[in-house]
Amino acid sequence: MSKVYNWFVKGKRLLEKGDYTRSIFYFEQAKLEMPQKGSIREALARAYYNSGQLEKAKNEFEAALEIDPTNSFAYFGLGLCLIKMGKPVLALAPLKLCCALSPDEGRYQRSLARAKSMLKSEKKI
Repeated sequence: MSKVYNWFVKGKRLLEKGDYTRSIFYFEQAKLEMPQKGSIREALARAYYNSGQLEKAKNEFEAALEIDPTNSFAYFGLGLCLIKMGKPVLALAPLKLCCALSPDEGRYQRSLARAKSMLKSEKKI
């Protein structure tokens, strides 16, 4: 097995255990070797998101989408980043896209509804 694959697997295991900081280290190592690998960029984005590093997560989700514009989870993650950053207007487009790509995914639909609700609340103020 390649070192990149090993780093990716170690990062995924740590991510699943909730050890986001350590998972970032392994995903960053893998990214240095294979920056055009969408699965690495998405996993790194997830780790950044879960560690509260929203700007870095947003950038990695965007990079994953440049590599694979049909990655519904990357659109979802990008939308969540934008919601947490207080930008529900900007979150609408990626959330609509992830819903269109995976219409049966309930969490995508709920996040889109949340962004729309945030917008309605802002307009009432």
